[in-house]
Amino acid sequence: MPKSVSAIRKQGLEVYMITTAITNASDANTAPILKTAGQLGIKNYRLGWFSYNKKISIPENLANFKKQLYDLSQLNKQYNIHGDYQNHAGNYFGAAVLDLWTVLKDLDPKYIGAQYDIRHATVEGAHSWPVGFNLLRNYVQTINFKDFQWSKKDNKWQEENVPLATGMVDFKTYFKTLSETDFRGAVSLHYEYELGGAENGAKTLTMPKEKVLSAMKRDLVTFKELSSSTNKA
Repeated sequence: MPKSVSAIRKQGLEVYMITTAITNASDANTAPILKTAGQLGIKNYRLGWFSYNKKISIPENLANFKKQLYDLSQLNKQYNIHGDYQNHAGNYFGAAVLDLWTVLKDLDPKYIGAQYDIRHATVEGAHSWPVGFNLLRNYVQTINFKDFQWSKKDNKWQEENVPLATGMVDFKTYFKTLSETDFRGAVSLHYEYELGGAENGAKTLTMPKEKVLSAMKRDLVTFKELSSSTNKA
């Protein structure tokens, strides 16, 4: 991590957050990762996802998750870093958003909270996502931007990732909602639609590199336009 961060900063860039698989404070790798990140001045990290244990009730699961996040918050406090749990569509804890708020609401937002993903929130609640966002708003320290549409493949409806502002996410309402909060955290653009394998980290691409970079630039320009139009409103 120190070598990577040093190389990035030598290019005049900054590392505002990192992605991890951390889910438990007692894991042997957790403390060393958080300590190193904190010493490097990294302010936020994304946690790994929690899965529901189907052998116990939802309330029992939530109690367990709360204990896990509380323990992590204590480590975060020790190493001066903030942990962010991403809401991800599916059978994960946090997909419904209300379950995430139920666990977070008694914890200190200075050290533990959410990485809000409007794409996944829209999948799970196309019209109700503002309710979930407003519940979580005091815990949201980092956010993701990406888009999707529903498509039918093999006679089954499923999510299909698409370029920013070409799908179903209501970015106009989302930016307006964000503008009404005190959010000042890190923002991450995700490129998860078809980009010749780049979207999955492939080293060999099936499309010219120039097209990949052009698509990434297009989304960045779109993001800036959306943000600017909201600030002017």
